[in-house]
Amino acid sequence: MRVEKYSDKAVKNILQHNARELPDMHNTDRANIKKSYCDTTKSHLNIDLTSPRTTTAVLKKGKFYLRPISNYEYYRKRLSELHQFKRKGANTLNTLCEWVLQMPSEVKAAPEELQRAFWSETHVFLCDRYQEINCISSTIHRDETLDHLHWCFIPAVPNPKGTGGKAEKVSAKETIGGIAELKEFYKSWQTWLDNAGIKCRVTTGKTKREGKRSLPTAEYKKMKELEREVERLKLNDRSREQKGVFINHDRDL
Repeated sequence: MRVEKYSDKAVKNILQHNARELPDMHNTDRANIKKSYCDTTKSHLNIDLTSPRTTTAVLKKGKFYLRPISNYEYYRKRLSELHQFKRKGANTLNTLCEWVLQMPSEVKAAPEELQRAFWSETHVFLCDRYQEINCISSTIHRDETLDHLHWCFIPAVPNPKGTGGKAEKVSAKETIGGIAELKEFYKSWQTWLDNAGIKCRVTTGKTKREGKRSLPTAEYKKMKELEREVERLKLNDRSREQKGVFINHDRDL
C-alpha cells in the first residue's frame, strides 16, 4: 500500500499502464522476462470503477460520432480548471497522485460478493476524501499476484487567494503531505470499512514498519520499472525541447 506523485509529463503513461494499454513489455518484470507478474490472460478480469464520463463529438469520414472522453482527456479538462503554481526552485509540479491499495488477506479468502463490496466501499471512501470530481481513474488489477486498486486523482485544494482567477489550485503537498496525513488516511479508511460492516484490517504492524517494502516483490519491481520508464520519457522530452522540437502530449488520444 502506497501513494505516489507524478508530474504532468508522466500522467499519460501512468493512465495507459493502469488501463493495460501499453505494449506487454511495459507490464512485464524485465529483470526476469520469463516470469511475468502480469498474466495478460486474466486482464479481462480487471475492473474499472471510474464514473462514466461525458461524451464528446468526433468527426470521422464527414460524420459526427459521440464517444466518452478518455481518462486523459478528462484529466486535462479538470486540470485546466485549477490554478497551477510551481514553487520557486521547483523543477516540476506534481499534478497527479495515485493510491495503490491491496486487498487484505481475509477479504481475499472471502466470497466474491464481499470482495466487490470491499472495493466498492474503498472507491467511495476515496471519492469522499478527495472529491469524485478529482478522480481520474479507479482500476482494480486482478491479473497480478495480489488484487489491488490503482486510484488516480488530481490533488486539488481551495485557493483562498483566488490566484489566477481560480477557486481551487493543485497542491500534492497540501493533499497528501506529511506522515501525519498518511497515518490519518489508514485510520479513516479502516473506520469507513468498519461502518460499512466489512470485517477486515487494512492497517497491520507489517504495513506500519515496512511501508513500501510490504509490497510483494514482483509488484514492487513493477513500480520501480514504471518509475524508470517515466524518467526515460522525461529525459527524452527534455532532449527534444532543447533541440527546439515541439512536443504534443495530447497526441494519440
